[in-house]
Amino acid sequence: MQEFWGNFVTAFALALIPVVVPIVVGFVKLLFAKAQAELESWSPSFAMVLEQGAKLAIMAAEQANAAKLIEDKKDYAVGVLQLYLDSHGYSTIDLELISAAIEAAVKEAAFPKSKPTAK
Repeated sequence: MQEFWGNFVTAFALALIPVVVPIVVGFVKLLFAKAQAELESWSPSFAMVLEQGAKLAIMAAEQANAAKLIEDKKDYAVGVLQLYLDSHGYSTIDLELISAAIEAAVKEAAFPKSKPTAK
């Protein structure tokens, strides 16, 4: 009797494979296409671009100042951040906002968030 049920389950599973596999593959392809479309439509927020650009700008200003290539780090950083924002499609940003982003990035670099100590 066990041999009958074993053969029956095996035959049933083999009969289902041609039906189930294309459905599963189609579903996986659909999920992959949806994920790819979401990824292609994603664009970083302005705040993220501004923050990353400000960090890049202050690092560039520090390097240029260390090499004695510039006289005013803040003016240089503001210019670099303006170029960075322009390259990301944000060309009409107020100079005061750019300056404030530079100041915030400098403060964050000078006073990094303290990590909790283990007890």
